[in-house]
Amino acid sequence: MVNTNGMRLARDRELAQALARHDAHVVLSLDTLDPQRSRTIHGADIVEAKERCLEMLQEHSIATTVIFVAIKGINESELAPLAGRLLARDHVLSITVQNMAYTGANGSNFAGGGRIAMDEVETLLCEVPGVEAGDFLTPAGAHPLCYSMAWFAADGGRLLSLGKILPRKRLEESSAGSYLPRLDAGLMEDFQQGLARAWSEGCDPQDLKVLRRISLVAQDPALSEADRSRKLERSVKMVCVHPHMDGSNFDLDRIAHCGDLVPDESGSMVPACSYNLLYRERDERFWKPAAQVAP
Repeated sequence: MVNTNGMRLARDRELAQALARHDAHVVLSLDTLDPQRSRTIHGADIVEAKERCLEMLQEHSIATTVIFVAIKGINESELAPLAGRLLARDHVLSITVQNMAYTGANGSNFAGGGRIAMDEVETLLCEVPGVEAGDFLTPAGAHPLCYSMAWFAADGGRLLSLGKILPRKRLEESSAGSYLPRLDAGLMEDFQQGLARAWSEGCDPQDLKVLRRISLVAQDPALSEADRSRKLERSVKMVCVHPHMDGSNFDLDRIAHCGDLVPDESGSMVPACSYNLLYRERDERFWKPAAQVAP
């Protein structure tokens, strides 16, 4: 897995070819495709580079997760159009929406208080065809204010919530400690029953076609387990809302249940929001004060 802002990938075809060759999964930060908003958020218009990066990822069919940081009053109007556009691409497996956390040097450039609550993000995402508020759930073991996830069967840009086919409890349990439900034999049996029920109850034929794609891949005896997992990944889209905390909304209960951990220098695992707020600017592996940086 490679986390990137996409600036090098936008101009380096050999890098894209290497990522595709190694079957890498790229996590791309993408907060806006509007030039003026880009200047507000990033201090420069980098929209053209972001578009080239997206084209490069699509051209080489590189599995992609997009991270969108929602900043109230600045870019939230772009969320639904961008999510709809990207989820229609075969190589985009998921979109994660994070709220703006006012930490670090750049956080001081924004007025505090412009946070978007989890339910507000879900409402915005419901503007994407096929997405409804009832599709979102909290995976087992996660804090309900930290993660809200929804999974969709996808084909040709059409989305159908797996929550309409699988029992909600099974989805919560099968996604514990993971971003994707573990498609084991038991879950696939539940899926087959859900598919049969949808057909018997007069499900839209186009939705049945989307579901059948998953069923055929799951039962194809010619596929290795690795190939089956890869194909199933391309058949299921995840939408995740994952708010981070800063000094104004820090919650010890959320920290105590955090499963998003960062290793410090000693190897101890630090909850991500604690790390971002309290440790990041003291971690010389990633950050040095300006006085220590060579000219």
